Amino acid sequence: MEHLDAATLDEFISFYHKFYVPENAILSIAGDIDVPATKKLIKAYFGPIPRGKEKIAQINIVEPPLAAEIRDTILDDVQLPGVMMA
Repeated sequence: MEHLDAATLDEFISFYHKFYVPENAILSIAGDIDVPATKKLIKAYFGPIPRGKEKIAQINIVEPPLAAEIRDTILDDVQLPGVMMA
């Protein structure tokens, strides 16, 4: 946390303008959708957002293939059941 505490407002603003840009975003849409209508909405809402001014370096991370299934169970007092998969 020391590096965050030491950062200046200008550094945070610079980080925001560099990385919070359309070419660094992912839009996920799921479900039974009308593809042409969805594309129209995407263009209407996201089309006017300007691209970033700097080229963002893409880091190629290669993970080793999974040799076995990995499971995790988290116990908590929840009101609604849920399933999360990634």
